[in-house]
Parts: sequence; C-alpha cells; structure tokens
Amino acid sequence: MKGMNDRRCERCGNKLHAKLRPDAKYCGRSCKSSFHRERKESGHSAAEPKPVPLTSALSNLAEIILSAAPPGAQGYALRKHGSPLGNGLFMFPVPFRKTKHADGRLQTAGIYRLSPFEPPRIPWPGMYELIFLVPNAGFVASQNPERQQLYLGQTVVMKRAAFDEAALWLAEPSPDGSDAGSPDYLRREILARAPPRAVGYTVSIQRSTPEEGVMLFPPVGSLSRRISGGLSDAPYYRLSPIELPYVPWVGTYQLSYRLDDGLAYLPPESERRIRIGTVFPRSLPKIVKQEPNHGVFPSYGNAPPLLLLGTVRPSRVLRLSRGKRR
Repeated sequence: MKGMNDRRCERCGNKLHAKLRPDAKYCGRSCKSSFHRERKESGHSAAEPKPVPLTSALSNLAEIILSAAPPGAQGYALRKHGSPLGNGLFMFPVPFRKTKHADGRLQTAGIYRLSPFEPPRIPWPGMYELIFLVPNAGFVASQNPERQQLYLGQTVVMKRAAFDEAALWLAEPSPDGSDAGSPDYLRREILARAPPRAVGYTVSIQRSTPEEGVMLFPPVGSLSRRISGGLSDAPYYRLSPIELPYVPWVGTYQLSYRLDDGLAYLPPESERRIRIGTVFPRSLPKIVKQEPNHGVFPSYGNAPPLLLLGTVRPSRVLRLSRGKRR
C-alpha cells in the first residue's frame, strides 16, 4: 500500500499534496475535469454500470422489487404522497433534474436500474408507490397487488437525498364551506363552462403590485411546470383529459379558453371568475408584464386576435400605435 507521500494524480502522475484528502485522486480541479472529459471522449463513460454494494436491508428490498417487476421493465421509480414538510406528490429519482444516485454519480435518469440493482435515494421513511417503466406502456404498477406499495424505513433513508420542493402543495378550504377551489370543483366547473370547440384553458390573476401586474398561467412562450411534475411549453392546460392548473397563490382567477382554430375565447362575465384553492406556493413564476387589454383577449400562434364587444382594435395594434406616437 502506498504511503500518503507516494500518492500520485491519476491523470498527470504528479505527486498529490500531503494536505489533500486521503481519498483524493487528482492534484486539482483542472486535472479532475480533464480526466473525465478525456474518458467521455474515448467512450469509457458508456461502460456498464458497476453494482452498488448492498446491505442486508437493501438486499431484501432488491428481492421485493425484482419479484414485483412486470415483464420487460427497464427500471423502477418511487412515488410518495405527502412529506414531513407538507402535502405534495414526490417522485424518486427527481424528474427533470440531475441528482446523486447510490453509486455516487450525478445523473438525470428518471428511473433506478433493475440490473444490476440500483438502490433508491429517498429522504424520508414512509409508504411509497412502486412503479416500473415498461417500453410502449410508460410507468405502470406491479401486476402483484401486494407489491404496488412499499414501506421504506430508516435503514433505506438518506437524509440528504434530493427531492423536489416545488412539488409541495397547499389546499385552502373555501371560506363559505363549499368545495369551491378543490380539484373536484375545478374539474367540474372548467369542463361545464367550456365552449364546444375548446381544447384547453388558461387562468390569470391581477397581482397587488404594479411590477407583477396580470399573471397568466401557463406563461406564454416558455417552459412551465405542470401538475403531473413534467414541463411543457403548451400555452394552455389540456381539457381532455383535463389538466388541473399549476399556480402559486390561492385566489380568484379569470378563466379563458383556447379553441381548436387557435382563437382565444372569453366566457360571459358571470362565468369568468373561478377559485383555485390547491396551489404550489414554492413554485413562483417569472414575472411577465402585460398591458391592460380593455376587453381584448390575445390569441396564440398566428391566429388573429379575438375581438370582444367594446373595442375596435386588438391590443397588439394599440401598442404599435403608442410606439409610433413616441
């Protein structure tokens, strides 16, 4: 075994400084970055993943998960409802985010491996749903009803495991005791008020400060989080199957619809206001300044704007007119 003074950098071969950590492999960040870049360019990064040493508890977990896997499953994931921090739906591995896996590598993989078995990294003990990724079927539950949920205790928990804070949600009951604002209310009211040709809907709210102005959800022209946990650049929430809104504040919103020809439809005034009571307070949107449209609701894409009663020109033309006067 080499002594501390005989250690050498795995890339350049120079001696490692005596004050570096005992497990240091490189003399500095430059050599470390170069080493991994060269490995990637030479194709070593595509090598088969090495198995992770398993404790007895993890070995038992591996047996359970492998026995529950449906035919053709490529990997598995865990889903948890609620956490010590509050309500929410959490996925492990965290979707759309680079997180640390059990082998110590940072990965964006949306599943844990089945072969060689890869233990999960979860931050809290509790009951988890077990789902498997199957080609052409997506995420599915085990065919064994007794293996669709797992209780994972402290022996599996890693307190520093990554989770998605933006998945935390808050449900605030309606002050009048009705179900206004609940998911069932939103599904019922949004579908009931939709015109025959509607394919989606948007909601907007007037914020208290002039800098924030009117906030539109989903924001137009950018990727935004959806209630499923994924990202989308679609400028509306789906109606079939209905997709609930993903907003940061409890309150009364203005409801509008997207028609199949690209036009925007604003319901009668008595049907525009809708309460949203289930929200995601840790997911604040980017501020998008919008000018008051004075009865004009903008359309999306190349479709012409829909003009409502009380105006003669779309807001886009009004903005161009102001610019010319300057």
